[in-house]
Amino acid sequence: MFSSIFRVHKSMEKKAVRNGFTLLEMIIVVSIIVVLASIAAPRFMTAGDKAKIAKVQADVRTISDAAEIYRFDTGTYPATVAVLTEVNEKTQDSYLKFAPKQPDGTEYSIQDGVVSGVYNDKTYTSDNPEGTKTTE
Repeated sequence: MFSSIFRVHKSMEKKAVRNGFTLLEMIIVVSIIVVLASIAAPRFMTAGDKAKIAKVQADVRTISDAAEIYRFDTGTYPATVAVLTEVNEKTQDSYLKFAPKQPDGTEYSIQDGVVSGVYNDKTYTSDNPEGTKTTE
C-alpha cells in the first residue's frame, strides 16, 4: 500500500516541471527593458519640440507667401498678420482664412515684408527659416 502512494508521489514529482520564471530571469528581463527605455525616452521627449519648430517654420512660410500676394495686389506689405485675414474688396476673399498663432499663443510679426516667429529662444524668419539664436 505504501509503495503505491510512493509511486504516485514520484510520478507527480516528474510532472512538476518549471511552471514559472526564476527571480534571476525576471531581473535580467526587467533590466533589459530599463536599458531600452532609457535609450528611447530622450528621442520621444524631443518630438514635441521638433513638431512645434516645424509648425513655426510652416506658419512663417505661409504668412510670407500671403504677404507677398498682398504686396502684389496693394503695392505695400501688410502691417500685421491680422490684415491678411480681412476680406479684400477686389477678390472678395482674404489672403489667410485665420491668423496662425505661435506655440506660446502670441501673433507672428511682419516688418517690411519679413515674417518672424519665436520658439525656444530662436527666431525663425522668412529670410532664415532655420532660425537664429535670440539674444536679449
